[in-house]
Order: sequence, then C-alpha cells, then structure tokens
Amino acid sequence: MQFFREHARILFIIAAIIFGAFILYLMGALRPLLWLGDYTIEPMQVGAYRVIDRINPLYTASDAQLQEENIELKNQLADTVTRYNDLLTQLDQYQEYSEQLAFAQESEYEIVPVEIISRVGQGVATDILTVNRGSLDGLKEGYPVMYDNGVYIGVVYDVFDTYAEVAIVSSQLTSLQATIQTDNPAFGIISGDVGEALTMDFILKEQLLSEGDVVVTSGEDEDIPAGLLIGTVDQIRDEPSELFKSATVRPLRMYGSHSIVSVIIPN
Repeated sequence: MQFFREHARILFIIAAIIFGAFILYLMGALRPLLWLGDYTIEPMQVGAYRVIDRINPLYTASDAQLQEENIELKNQLADTVTRYNDLLTQLDQYQEYSEQLAFAQESEYEIVPVEIISRVGQGVATDILTVNRGSLDGLKEGYPVMYDNGVYIGVVYDVFDTYAEVAIVSSQLTSLQATIQTDNPAFGIISGDVGEALTMDFILKEQLLSEGDVVVTSGEDEDIPAGLLIGTVDQIRDEPSELFKSATVRPLRMYGSHSIVSVIIPN
C-alpha cells in the first residue's frame, strides 16, 4: 500500500494515457499512426526473413516442385524395393545351390549350376525348361538335371552354345528306368502321363508295392546315376489280364521360376 501511496500520481498519469489511447483507437484517430508503423516495420520483417531463409531455407517450394520431389521419392522407393527383391532372389538361389553342392560332393558328382529362365518349349509349355547354360559350359544331350538333395527333374533335351532345353520327368518326350525302394526292389519304366503324373510300367506281378513307396533312378540309363529321387507311388494297378503291374507316381519337383538347378556331368 505504501508503494501505491508514494507513486499514486505517476500511476494515475499512466492509467490516463492508456485509457486515452484506447478511446482514440476506438474513434479511429490512431489509424494513420498504425499504418505508418506497418509501412516502416514490414520491409524490416521481409529483410529479416530473407536473411534467415539464406541461412536456413524455409519450405516455400511451389506445388510443381513438391510434385517433382514426390515423384523422385516414389522412384527411389521403387528402386529400393526392386533391389531388395533381387537380394532375396539371390539369397534363395544361394541356399538352393548350397544344398545341391553339398549333395553332389557327398555323392561325388560333378555338377554345373544353371538357372531356369523360361518354361516355354515344345509341346505343353511346362514340358520344357530353358536354362542359361549350354554346350560352351559342358552340357550335352542326355545329361540329368537335379534339384535340392538329389531330386531328379529331367534330362538335357537340346543344347545350344549358351543355353539348353530340359525335358522334365513328366514330359512324354523321355522315359527312364526306375527302382521302387522296397525290401525286394521293384523295377520298371517311368514315362510322362497326363498333367504332371508319371506312369511306371512293366513291374513284375510278384513284386509287393505300397502307396508311398519311394521311386528313384535305377542307374541303368546312360549318363543318369542311380539313386536320384523321382517321386512316390500314388496308385497301384494290377489287372488280372495284364502281364505286368503298373503304378502312378507322384513326382517330387519343388523348383520355381529363376530357381538354380544342377546338371550332373557324368564321370
């Protein structure tokens, strides 16, 4: 209270000035003064913004610039996704070939890794696979092709300098001798059937077979080693009027586009 008593006059004058200025503002008497202030201060603000923008540019890009930047960012993202997918494909191929190489080393096979680049060929499209290696890489007609841990795919059917065509096991273009792994092994001839099914003919009547029995190459065909996995017995046909049994075999092919498979080079 003592402060207000000692400075009462000064406080009264300040309050009177503020009140008077408020009244003049309401009456519009201060507009010229406000305009003069804006006219004087605005150039200073613009200059200050320019100086700041040179030091740390503000986001004043046009719509066209923003759209261009957006397109560039989308292209960079698409490129990154493509490279990521390529790396995944390469990783899958490396793992596929590692398994084939381990099997080949254990079995003492010499192999040439090839990539499936096309499924278009003679007959049904899936009967022929095109691979990216040819005669210049040591491939010859009749050489067997495998996948995974010794899964038989088919044979080299036609060879060119830099690529070759592979007739898959379910193709009607080829046939081979096979063995059904039972306590008393059964022998027969594997050939292609409708779709991806295989038929095994000329099995002796006295041979005991069961669904699920494993079928492998017999080793009796030139250049095709014994023990490559073909598939499993799916159905058994034993007609009394026939001299031999036959069986439907389900192939164990597990490769896809751009898979790495291996051509076995005979010793």
